[in-house]
Amino acid sequence: MKKYRVITRRDFLCGSVYTALSAQMGLSFDREARAEEKAKVVLVRDERVTDQKGKINAKILLGMLDKGVSALIGLENTLEAWRNLIKPGDTVGVKSNAWNPLPTPKELEEAIQQRVLDVGV
Repeated sequence: MKKYRVITRRDFLCGSVYTALSAQMGLSFDREARAEEKAKVVLVRDERVTDQKGKINAKILLGMLDKGVSALIGLENTLEAWRNLIKPGDTVGVKSNAWNPLPTPKELEEAIQQRVLDVGV
């Protein structure tokens, strides 16, 4: 027996609103949505990033962030990799997740802020 996805009232309303907005903005429905042909994904793991009690080691987290950015950009020099993403004249906002089951750790926010400052923003 084939299972069907249940469409909730919220799904229906969201779909209706998006359809109306795109129609009003003149977006065409006959175009296919296309994903990027290639996407690069970087996975960085370090079991030392948290201790037995779940406390985050900020220094190791910063190193993981640097490894990820360097691998994504393809440069060994961490600050050069960051400079490829952020320029001194840029305005940078850090979007944090405050959702209780999965909040953005303050140590990650601080690591991002530190690198943004390090590249001259």
